[in-house]
Amino acid sequence: MKKKMTIFLLFAVLSASTQAQSIPKLPNSYSPEQKIYELSMVWKEVSYNFDNFQDDTQAQFDSIYQAFIPLIMSTPNDLEYCKTIQQFLAHCNNDHTGLRSWDNPLLDNLIARPYLRTLFRDDKILISNFADYYAENLRIGDEILEINHTPALEYIQEHYIPYFSATNKENKIHYAMFARGLAYHYPLNTPIELKLLDAITLKEKEVTILADRKLNDSVDMWFVHDFRNDITNFFFQDTIHKISYVRLRNSSQATTAFFVKHISEMDESKTLILDLSEHVGGAGRYDNVIWNYLINKESIRGAYYSTRSHFPYYKSHGSDYCTGKYEVSQGVIDAYCPYYNGTAYLSLQQWGQEINADTIPHFQGNVYVIIGRNCGSAGEQLVTMLSQDEKIRFFGNKTSGATGRPYIFTLPSGLEIMVETGKFYNFQQEDISAGINPKYFIDFFDCYGTSQANELLECINDKIKQVLENE
Repeated sequence: MKKKMTIFLLFAVLSASTQAQSIPKLPNSYSPEQKIYELSMVWKEVSYNFDNFQDDTQAQFDSIYQAFIPLIMSTPNDLEYCKTIQQFLAHCNNDHTGLRSWDNPLLDNLIARPYLRTLFRDDKILISNFADYYAENLRIGDEILEINHTPALEYIQEHYIPYFSATNKENKIHYAMFARGLAYHYPLNTPIELKLLDAITLKEKEVTILADRKLNDSVDMWFVHDFRNDITNFFFQDTIHKISYVRLRNSSQATTAFFVKHISEMDESKTLILDLSEHVGGAGRYDNVIWNYLINKESIRGAYYSTRSHFPYYKSHGSDYCTGKYEVSQGVIDAYCPYYNGTAYLSLQQWGQEINADTIPHFQGNVYVIIGRNCGSAGEQLVTMLSQDEKIRFFGNKTSGATGRPYIFTLPSGLEIMVETGKFYNFQQEDISAGINPKYFIDFFDCYGTSQANELLECINDKIKQVLENE
């Protein structure tokens, strides 16, 4: 018996040792001096170019920068350095401001994310997908009660949300779901312990998952493939009811080609449902064909932007007139203080300016556009362009609020940073930089929980019909 116990203990020690060795030590490639220099570069570029500072928020950002100096210098490895830069940028609270990419070959095979997806629904964190090798232990709809022995919401608030930048703060909890973004990157094979409430038995269970989905992993191991998880360009037509459904993932040459490929089929429909709810942005210049086809007007107007304006000469006057040194008129204050405070804006285009429109046939039926919090950047610009046709109607939820154009620059370490540089306006001259509201608020969430295109379209169309009939 003693011999068996000795063998068991030895096996346990060896197993623990093997597990520990399987979690790699990450490199710490940058000196404290380089880290603080790069943080300072980010602070400088954001301070000068970010378009969303109001009143004393610039001063607040300066204080945040000072607080991050010791944090950035003491980061123990390259991954934590990247995360800390992102955490600093998250204080800008803007979907178009953050760490855009971080090309570090030294980390490629050393870090990973957990192969898990969750969603925040009814104040619960629910599992929406996972790697197929977890199928014996997890179910779709399981509720996560604890993460690493801490209440799940509390853990996410502390460990994940600080790394997410959101124009609309209510979106942060949704952005911070498993396993999106840099926050969920760990050293390879790091265990994450979950306590769950089983979706069927309603009994508690404990499951340990690993950060094992590597950065360069191209193998699809997801357990569920439905429209909630597989977000790609997609077209479907109900020929009986003459309804076309098209979902666009981004603004790109490939997406435009996909749209054009199906125009002849759309022409046969009486209703076109354009789903932009998961449109992540891209190059808006490729969308010309799309809005030319859908906007049924003789002339089309371009969108309107403004950007921060820096006149050091005016700012120098502001140092006298806006600090209480002299008693001056309100006209002088209005002329100089915006430059002194960094809140002066320059208009980039006149209202109502017509732009060149292609002479192509327009869609003649009803156009219904679906939007939501994951529609951003060029997707929001496309929504704005379409809004000038009063016959096009919008359904869903508010867009993300990444409407302007980001300035992108690269740090010496290779980190690529983006900073929002403009405000965006609709054709009623209203600032929509914080996102675009639909006319009809509808929750389409349940519709996407299927892999059958006909079920998806039927669900979406029924919800739209019900709202319009009650109008």
